[in-house]
Amino acid sequence: MTAAARTYVRYAHPEGRVGLAYLGGGERLATAGADGELRLWTGVEDDDPESFPLGETLTALAAAGERLVVGTDAHAVALLRLPELSADGVLTRYTAPVTDICAAGALVASAGCDMLVRVCSLDGERQLELDGFGAPVLSVALSPSAAVLLTTCCDGKVTFWDARSGRRLAAHALLAVSNDVSTAPSPARPSWSPDGRSAAVPVGDGVRLFGGDDWSERRRLSSELITRPVTACAFSPCGRFVAAATADGLLLEWRLAGDGPARQLDRHEGRLRVNALCWHPDGDRLAFTDNAGQLGVTSNVRAGRAAAPAAAAADPDALMGIDSLQDAIDDDDDRDLLEAALDGEKNTLDDPKLIDDDDEEDDNVISLRKIKAESGFLSDADGEPTDGATEARPSAAPAAAPPAPRGPAFAEPQPAFQPGSTPAHLERRFMVWNAVGVVTAHEADSIDVEFHDTAVHHPLHLRNTLGHTLAALSERALLLAAPAQDDAPAKLQCLHFSSWDSNKEWYLDLADGEEPEAVALGADWLAVATNRRLLRVLTLTGVQLRVLSLCGRPVCLAGWEDRLLVVHHAGTGLPGEQSLAAQLLSAAGRRPPSLAPAPVPVPLAPQSRLVWAGFSDQGTPCVADSSGALRLLTGRQGAAWTPLEAPHPGADHLFVVGVSELEQTARGLLCRGSRYPAVLPRPVLSVLPLRLPLAEADSARGKLEEEAARARLLLDTLSRLDAAGFETEEAAVEPRRARAAALTQLFALAVRTDREHRALDVAAQMEQVATVEAVAGYASRQRRAVLAQRLMELAQTLADAPDDDDEPEPAAEDWAPRAAAERAPSERVAEPERVPRRAQTPDQLSEAEEEEGGEDGPPPVPVLPEIAEKSGDAASRSDIAPGRLTPCNPFKCQPAKPATQAGKGAAVFDDIKRQEAPAKRTLPEGKAARGGAKPKRPRVSKDAAGKLGSIKSAFAPKPRVEKENLDDSEKCETSDVSENSTKSAPKVGSGLAKLSAFAFTEK
Repeated sequence: MTAAARTYVRYAHPEGRVGLAYLGGGERLATAGADGELRLWTGVEDDDPESFPLGETLTALAAAGERLVVGTDAHAVALLRLPELSADGVLTRYTAPVTDICAAGALVASAGCDMLVRVCSLDGERQLELDGFGAPVLSVALSPSAAVLLTTCCDGKVTFWDARSGRRLAAHALLAVSNDVSTAPSPARPSWSPDGRSAAVPVGDGVRLFGGDDWSERRRLSSELITRPVTACAFSPCGRFVAAATADGLLLEWRLAGDGPARQLDRHEGRLRVNALCWHPDGDRLAFTDNAGQLGVTSNVRAGRAAAPAAAAADPDALMGIDSLQDAIDDDDDRDLLEAALDGEKNTLDDPKLIDDDDEEDDNVISLRKIKAESGFLSDADGEPTDGATEARPSAAPAAAPPAPRGPAFAEPQPAFQPGSTPAHLERRFMVWNAVGVVTAHEADSIDVEFHDTAVHHPLHLRNTLGHTLAALSERALLLAAPAQDDAPAKLQCLHFSSWDSNKEWYLDLADGEEPEAVALGADWLAVATNRRLLRVLTLTGVQLRVLSLCGRPVCLAGWEDRLLVVHHAGTGLPGEQSLAAQLLSAAGRRPPSLAPAPVPVPLAPQSRLVWAGFSDQGTPCVADSSGALRLLTGRQGAAWTPLEAPHPGADHLFVVGVSELEQTARGLLCRGSRYPAVLPRPVLSVLPLRLPLAEADSARGKLEEEAARARLLLDTLSRLDAAGFETEEAAVEPRRARAAALTQLFALAVRTDREHRALDVAAQMEQVATVEAVAGYASRQRRAVLAQRLMELAQTLADAPDDDDEPEPAAEDWAPRAAAERAPSERVAEPERVPRRAQTPDQLSEAEEEEGGEDGPPPVPVLPEIAEKSGDAASRSDIAPGRLTPCNPFKCQPAKPATQAGKGAAVFDDIKRQEAPAKRTLPEGKAARGGAKPKRPRVSKDAAGKLGSIKSAFAPKPRVEKENLDDSEKCETSDVSENSTKSAPKVGSGLAKLSAFAFTEK
């Protein structure tokens, strides 16, 4: 043993296997053991490491960038985010303990005692399962590029796999056979070289190296020092040495250049079996753990390596090994020069163009003169360093070229997925969970379909003989898609529930080489996106309507009534980011698909992916990403995304199922420790409130601003629904009151904190003149004369502003769901009428005088004027603009209201005009909780329309003409209409009583 190498061993965990990994640049060392705690050490002599209890026992550990991956006692592979070690989800679960974990790049490989190996992406989106093992798997190792996976198994096989496709590359039966990990003579922990071209596997009393395209055995490393089986091995960071440990605690090292003997580093003082080895990034320290739970570190490894041959040492210009540089440089100031030499050695070895194939032994040596010349320390014949004017002699080895610049690491494009589904690799998975029902796949041979409302359809149990992987469910149909298998093409299967004939099921074969990637269902259509970037639209009966080309690789589809949302890739995003775009198509009817509007970029949080896309219960497109952010596509032209939050304390992730804009809630499944819900036990649907992510949301001002903004968002939604033909008057009353109350409190808060300009900005958001006048009175009582004057000017501006009905409609179609054959005349929800400025009533004046008396306290917060519902007093106002829609169906039986006074005839004509407007539809609501959509209000019958026409003709204004100018027929018609209009008064409570109440009052 070389005297320079030192080994320190200490207690770390109880007896058992201990996971080991250096973090970052080697500043800290992480261990995980049988006590269920994860400890972070600043050094092996750290007497107070940070401890994090994570369970009863931890069986494996690996470092993956800013995360740690651990195997827990629940047979799960969990993620922990550094530095606080917060839970970041579960990648996968096994039915038996996890034996080993390895991470490389964006992939994590893990093995279990249930004879399975899984390769997962860190984001949890992809997972590859490898089976075919005849016994529990001992260890796994991913190549640095994450392209090849190496496994060792208790059945004695060493196997190389393609880490992305799961294809077996090579297999070698070399290890001793055992029936369990605990009884195996060695954990057989392999290691990869830094360049990924070679792999080292401990076999028996030595180490074997594999490489080449066929991953065959290339070399065997052995030593007379080894008397017990080798348990673990590890390539040094430079790739030129291989360290190994044995069952009796022996630590040794081989130099790969040449056929020199192994060098003993040290031996465990207790001669215990070493289970894991890990190099420090500096290459001078080697950490290990034993089966007693102890942690050990051997330092000064590089100092004890053999010197170069004497012949080479005699000539300072000759080539020497990198280990001799330590002896050649005596000054401590030249240590940086040594580090530069190490970096130069690594770069030279990584570049195959700079390797001399003629002299194999010179591949791993560099020239000391070249290093001195490049560093400015070249000596002359007398040994004195020369200045910059002295010309350096040519070096014995060619200068290494600077490494080629590397481009940014772009993220791999997100694969297509089905919204509301869990990954396809799971044995039991949700193929879709939406507002209609749940489609569940069991072990790839059966499919269960359950409906939230059993009145829609009874549950179904189907045999999955075709291997369906995609599903879409609506109240009218079930769509299934299966990939191509052997010689059979990909298939679509549709079960048309609403078909009136006996044939409710049909199949469709896709073209050769075409695979379905996303499916969607609408009111009377279905769509499928394929790998050829084609979008196929069919009817529910299987009639092919049209085929469209997508602008990028499809990501997902979503349908709602006649709308189809298509999300596809829009190009290469920034490093680590996805670049997605969304299109909204009209998929129903005979018209060609209309685009409303142009493709819109889909916003995602940094380093996140799209996990759900669909429509809200009211038909607004919305998306959710892996960070938990939810966004609605709002704006008159659909060009803005509004972010929303659905806090879910106690859960790691929210599996989104649906969104309701009217209730301002999100429906989803809470996932603890994983990104996806498990099929068994059946998860419970949770309804979470939505909120806007405003700054200082916990302060009083932030809460009021958030409440006002949410009320404004709800009013915008009602405005779009009103334009689509839905009744929104009653639903809009409460959000108007809530918004006015929040704005009034914000105004008072701004005044009390001497923020008068802010108070004016708050008042500018008020929509009623009476509300602005109320806050103006409050400002006056607070002796804010300037603010009160500006508020009165604002109130006058609002009173003089033209009514919203006078504004022209936008040319482009809004995002709101519109009826197929009718459009509402107004784009905005009818709001309470703005009345001109009026003087206060005597009661209000007396109250104001009392407040201005001798009270010491500050005046109270202004009281909002009562917002009257239009259904109660719309007919009594004389300034109602013509063309306004009534708040409810005029033909619905309701008690007649008291007759109006004379001189209100104009209001009668306004009501008649409102009656001519298209009948409103009821607001769309969520189907998950209520089981189905509400029935629509009946349309105006021909009989009622005829009566309405007679009333209109009776009270419509006529031009003043002299009777003598009328002929006899016209006089007869006039007299008949007059008689009929006074004798045919409808009964109280009838459908026309509301409209004609003013017509039959006493004159």
